[in-house]
Amino acid sequence: MNYLEYGIQPTDCEDARRLQLKAARYVIIDGEPFKKSFLGPLLRCLGPSQAKIIIQEIHNGSCGNHSGGRSLAHKIITLGYFWPYMSQEAEEYAKKCERCQRHSPIARQPVEELHSIISLWPFLRWGMDIVGPLPTASGGFRFVLLATDYFTKWVEAEAYDTITGSNVVNYPQGIGQAEKTNRTIFDCIKTRLERRSRWYEELPGVLWAYRTTKRTSTEVTPYALTFGSEAIIPTEAELPTTRTLIAESGRNDDQLGKNLGREAAAIKVATKTKDQKLPKFAKAWEGPYEITVVVGRGAYRLKEVKTGKQLPRLWNAIHLRKFYA
Repeated sequence: MNYLEYGIQPTDCEDARRLQLKAARYVIIDGEPFKKSFLGPLLRCLGPSQAKIIIQEIHNGSCGNHSGGRSLAHKIITLGYFWPYMSQEAEEYAKKCERCQRHSPIARQPVEELHSIISLWPFLRWGMDIVGPLPTASGGFRFVLLATDYFTKWVEAEAYDTITGSNVVNYPQGIGQAEKTNRTIFDCIKTRLERRSRWYEELPGVLWAYRTTKRTSTEVTPYALTFGSEAIIPTEAELPTTRTLIAESGRNDDQLGKNLGREAAAIKVATKTKDQKLPKFAKAWEGPYEITVVVGRGAYRLKEVKTGKQLPRLWNAIHLRKFYA
């Protein structure tokens, strides 16, 4: 300011040169400093107290829209204001805005490293998912509950006309194994459909085809891992193959309990979040909460910040978001 108004500059030549280069971008008008912009108007330079008022009004004032940090900084420049580190302060202010944090989108990407869900024996762990609403089939069915065993990849499906708490107890949302199975099952149904409402009639045949097809993760069929041998398909009843001709029922019963080929199973499961449908203006996040215990593998224990009340169950990191105060 002293240099721009009165021409006072440092005695050191190097400092004076740097000051002259920096001052070339500024001008004094009626005692107020302005910064020259490349394509826009002169930008009025603000002090800390003035900058705080401007950033609050533009972000959440009467004409504010709670924009992000970069958009907020651009809007401030467009309106004709400037102060040092304006972009960083705009980012920080937008990041700490409580309303922005409560209504921020629910993350779809994993926030921590994914961990495989291991099942030590068949039918120990199941992944479940609900598909629908589908075109109304005979019997009024519009939904399908699919359950996939993590070990054998065996699939069970049940059709419902409605989905309520009495139909499905403790429905686990967004299990990656179940959703992958959903895509495979319904892609197969699409290729067999002549009319969309006949999906229910095609479901048993598609399930049988899925159970007797080798899965990439295990390198064997779900049927073989479940029953110890490959299924005999209808064509083998009419045109016997070598294995059906030499089959001995007694020997098969003995081998069934000895060799199921389960050592070949390699389970790889990806976890995915499926957003719940929220009312249009509902808050996407609750809280804030404080992490009290890091259990490990992305699981945490929480307590309410205001009351100190401990939450009764563990929470996965994918359902959490860092809160800036």
